[in-house]
Amino acid sequence: PPNEAAEVRGTRRAIFAPQYGLRQYTHFVLGRGRDHLREAIRMGDWLLRTQDPRTGLWMHHFVYRPVGSRDTLQPPWGMALVQGHSISLLARLHAQTHRVDYLRAAERAIPPLLRPVSRGGLLTRFRGMPFYEEYPTRPPTLVLNGFLFTLLGLYDVSPFSDAARRAF
Repeated sequence: PPNEAAEVRGTRRAIFAPQYGLRQYTHFVLGRGRDHLREAIRMGDWLLRTQDPRTGLWMHHFVYRPVGSRDTLQPPWGMALVQGHSISLLARLHAQTHRVDYLRAAERAIPPLLRPVSRGGLLTRFRGMPFYEEYPTRPPTLVLNGFLFTLLGLYDVSPFSDAARRAF
């Protein structure tokens, strides 16, 4: 159906925007021109507009069943991978531009990572240790890249945030 396709495109944007922004920011840092910084800022501004102000998540609005899971995610749902990439881009943009709105959005993105999946968050436990879930399913899927990118985002914002430092 057309609506489903639009929702999938919107979700791809939620994943694409911070990844593309990080790529553009890297090009800027490598000295390839301020146009790359402007593109990274454009993606950061998109993240500011699309973050759910109530939950701090970038929400996905389609039904999805992760590979290997018996659970089906019902909309709206968040993803630790997107949180991590977004936090990372926002922290880097804040460090470069000193715009407080980037830092505030990155900080708003942390609480869902500290809330258990059973309560609408993205945190589960693996062998007694915290694990940030790319897909918040029960039982957990424990997708490693989502967890690792979340850690990188928390690391990037940790100089500005005690909550991120503790979560990292």
